[in-house]
Amino acid sequence: MATTRIGSNAQYLGGSKSLISIGSHVYAYSGPVSVDDNYTTLLEFNTGKGYIIATLQPAVMDAVTDDYEYKILLNGEQLMSTFTDNYKAYSPYSEVELLLPPNSHFKVQGANRANSNANNVGIIFVGKQLK
Repeated sequence: MATTRIGSNAQYLGGSKSLISIGSHVYAYSGPVSVDDNYTTLLEFNTGKGYIIATLQPAVMDAVTDDYEYKILLNGEQLMSTFTDNYKAYSPYSEVELLLPPNSHFKVQGANRANSNANNVGIIFVGKQLK
Protein backbone atom coordinates (compact mmCIF):
# COMPACT_ATOMS: atom_id res chain seq x y z
CA MET A 1 0.00 0.00 0.00
CA ALA A 2 1.34 3.42 -0.91
CA THR A 3 0.99 4.94 2.54
CA THR A 4 3.23 6.62 5.03
CA ARG A 5 2.93 5.60 8.69
CA ILE A 6 3.38 8.36 11.23
CA GLY A 7 3.62 8.16 15.00
CA SER A 8 2.73 10.30 18.01
CA ASN A 9 5.42 12.88 17.18
CA ALA A 10 3.94 13.53 13.74
CA GLN A 11 4.29 16.93 12.14
CA TYR A 12 2.39 18.30 9.17
CA LEU A 13 4.78 18.46 6.22
CA GLY A 14 2.52 20.09 3.62
CA GLY A 15 0.55 18.83 0.67
CA SER A 16 1.22 15.49 -0.95
CA LYS A 17 -0.40 13.55 -3.77
CA SER A 18 -0.02 10.29 -1.82
CA LEU A 19 -2.12 8.53 0.79
CA ILE A 20 -1.16 8.90 4.46
CA SER A 21 -2.20 6.24 7.00
CA ILE A 22 -2.69 6.67 10.76
CA GLY A 23 -3.91 3.34 12.10
CA SER A 24 -7.05 2.56 10.11
CA HIS A 25 -7.55 6.22 9.15
CA VAL A 26 -6.30 7.53 5.80
CA TYR A 27 -6.01 10.97 4.30
CA ALA A 28 -4.47 12.87 1.43
CA TYR A 29 -4.23 16.60 0.90
CA SER A 30 -2.89 17.96 -2.36
CA GLY A 31 -2.05 21.38 -0.98
CA PRO A 32 -2.47 24.31 -3.39
CA VAL A 33 -1.83 23.24 -7.00
CA SER A 34 -1.79 25.69 -9.90
CA VAL A 35 -4.38 24.47 -12.42
CA ASP A 36 -5.22 25.96 -15.82
CA ASP A 37 -7.44 24.57 -18.61
CA ASN A 38 -5.32 21.38 -18.94
CA TYR A 39 -5.96 18.42 -16.64
CA THR A 40 -3.48 18.53 -13.75
CA THR A 41 -3.02 15.66 -11.27
CA LEU A 42 -4.04 16.66 -7.74
CA LEU A 43 -3.97 13.26 -5.99
CA GLU A 44 -2.61 9.88 -7.08
CA PHE A 45 -2.04 6.77 -5.01
CA ASN A 46 -2.56 3.01 -4.73
CA THR A 47 -4.90 1.52 -2.16
CA GLY A 48 -3.85 -1.38 0.05
CA LYS A 49 -5.47 -4.70 0.94
CA GLY A 50 -8.65 -3.27 2.46
CA TYR A 51 -11.57 -1.25 1.17
CA ILE A 52 -11.44 2.49 1.80
CA ILE A 53 -14.55 4.49 2.66
CA ALA A 54 -13.74 8.17 2.15
CA THR A 55 -14.95 11.68 1.49
CA LEU A 56 -13.33 13.79 -1.19
CA GLN A 57 -13.67 17.56 -1.05
CA PRO A 58 -12.48 19.91 -3.82
CA ALA A 59 -11.30 23.39 -2.86
CA VAL A 60 -10.58 26.54 -4.85
CA MET A 61 -7.83 28.30 -2.91
CA ASP A 62 -7.68 31.59 -4.79
CA ALA A 63 -10.39 34.26 -4.66
CA VAL A 64 -11.75 33.61 -8.15
CA THR A 65 -15.11 32.71 -9.66
CA ASP A 66 -13.86 30.29 -12.33
CA ASP A 67 -15.53 26.93 -12.89
CA TYR A 68 -13.37 23.87 -12.13
CA GLU A 69 -13.87 20.23 -13.09
CA TYR A 70 -12.42 17.46 -10.92
CA LYS A 71 -12.10 14.15 -12.75
CA ILE A 72 -12.00 11.04 -10.53
CA LEU A 73 -10.32 7.94 -11.98
CA LEU A 74 -10.00 4.39 -10.65
CA ASN A 75 -7.57 1.99 -12.35
CA GLY A 76 -7.36 4.34 -15.33
CA GLU A 77 -11.13 4.51 -15.87
CA GLN A 78 -13.08 7.70 -15.20
CA LEU A 79 -15.63 7.10 -12.44
CA MET A 80 -17.13 10.57 -12.44
CA SER A 81 -16.50 14.29 -12.51
CA THR A 82 -17.54 16.87 -9.99
CA PHE A 83 -17.52 20.64 -10.42
CA THR A 84 -17.07 23.81 -8.43
CA ASP A 85 -19.25 26.26 -10.33
CA ASN A 86 -18.48 29.96 -9.82
CA TYR A 87 -17.39 29.36 -6.22
CA LYS A 88 -15.24 31.83 -4.39
CA ALA A 89 -12.32 30.80 -2.23
CA TYR A 90 -13.07 29.32 1.20
CA SER A 91 -16.73 28.61 0.41
CA PRO A 92 -18.19 25.20 1.29
CA TYR A 93 -18.07 22.74 -1.61
CA SER A 94 -19.87 19.61 -2.59
CA GLU A 95 -18.33 16.51 -1.07
CA VAL A 96 -18.08 13.19 -2.89
CA GLU A 97 -18.49 9.96 -0.91
CA LEU A 98 -16.29 7.12 -2.21
CA LEU A 99 -15.85 3.40 -1.69
CA LEU A 100 -12.50 2.32 -3.11
CA PRO A 101 -11.73 -1.37 -3.66
CA PRO A 102 -8.50 -3.00 -2.46
CA ASN A 103 -5.34 -2.91 -4.58
CA SER A 104 -6.55 -0.12 -6.85
CA HIS A 105 -4.98 2.94 -8.45
CA PHE A 106 -6.81 6.19 -7.56
CA LYS A 107 -6.30 9.55 -9.26
CA VAL A 108 -7.95 13.00 -9.21
CA GLN A 109 -7.25 15.57 -11.90
CA GLY A 110 -8.48 19.16 -12.10
CA ALA A 111 -8.99 21.66 -14.94
CA ASN A 112 -10.30 25.21 -15.27
CA ARG A 113 -13.44 25.05 -17.42
CA ALA A 114 -14.14 28.81 -17.47
CA ASN A 115 -10.94 30.01 -19.16
CA SER A 116 -7.21 29.28 -19.39
CA ASN A 117 -6.25 31.15 -16.20
CA ALA A 118 -4.11 29.23 -13.72
CA ASN A 119 -5.40 29.36 -10.14
CA ASN A 120 -4.68 27.34 -7.01
CA VAL A 121 -7.07 24.49 -6.31
CA GLY A 122 -6.76 21.42 -4.12
CA ILE A 123 -8.30 18.18 -2.92
CA ILE A 124 -8.89 16.94 0.61
CA PHE A 125 -9.42 13.16 0.97
CA VAL A 126 -10.33 11.71 4.38
CA GLY A 127 -11.44 8.18 5.16
CA LYS A 128 -11.03 4.86 6.87
CA GLN A 129 -9.51 1.62 5.60
CA LEU A 130 -11.43 -1.53 6.38
CA LYS A 131 -9.57 -4.79 6.89
